[in-house]
Amino acid sequence: MVEVMQFLDPKPGKTFIDATLNGGGHTSEMSRLMKGKGTILGIERDPEIVKIIKKKDIPGLVVEEGNYTNMAEFVRRHKLEKIDGILFDLGLSSWHLDESGRGFTFRDNEPLDMRFSPKEKGQTAAELVNSLPEVELADIFHKYGEERESRKYARAIVKARKEKRIVTTGQLAEVIERSSRKTWRTRIHPATRVFQALRIAVNEELESVRLGIEAAMELVRPGGVVVAISFHSLEDRIVKNAFRARGEVLTKKIVTPSAGELADNPRSRSSKLRAWKKS
Repeated sequence: MVEVMQFLDPKPGKTFIDATLNGGGHTSEMSRLMKGKGTILGIERDPEIVKIIKKKDIPGLVVEEGNYTNMAEFVRRHKLEKIDGILFDLGLSSWHLDESGRGFTFRDNEPLDMRFSPKEKGQTAAELVNSLPEVELADIFHKYGEERESRKYARAIVKARKEKRIVTTGQLAEVIERSSRKTWRTRIHPATRVFQALRIAVNEELESVRLGIEAAMELVRPGGVVVAISFHSLEDRIVKNAFRARGEVLTKKIVTPSAGELADNPRSRSSKLRAWKKS
């Protein structure tokens, strides 16, 4: 949080975009530092989170429900000029993990959905798991989850779904764990990367990150800043390459969470922050 505010430097009268509202923590802090004088365009895909954020009545915040890939359209709609900074916090919100009930975690047995917005067109994770050929499932697990056992897990899923459709997180996690018992020697549950891969595929996350970062780099004013917090190497690679292509990279080395931040928010342990300034 501290580093984000240092790079964005929110002050009264400035204009910012929070491309990933999530729980509104970053936006609330920006609003406080701006003393409520200025504008923050907040973008959020999930309609349920939009409802929660609007109830908070954050001074200076205008909310748009949708994908940050449509950022330019939202800027035109609100007639915003001279965007001083844009923030992307690309991690899952605590609400998605703890309260959404859409199958983002295998900690609880939930419907295998994984869509950020049920309003958007697209298949659920259950539909992908039960319909895709084995080779396509393996490709998703390998490409988006960097899972070494992708073929084994895809084969196990195809075998299991012949007997019964896989419709819950518990079913899927059990299939993966059962097929990996001989090789599971780490502290990471064997289904972790499979769940990550399915979530990315369902929501087309990597393409959204690429388009969103490019849009942000175009929209900020000269001297404006784009800050991106990523949580796995695939996102971070997209951000790094985009930032290096032009402008000034403000983070010569990636910024990782401090000990204090980790104590307050253990889920931030894998986060990587990069910042960029428009020439």
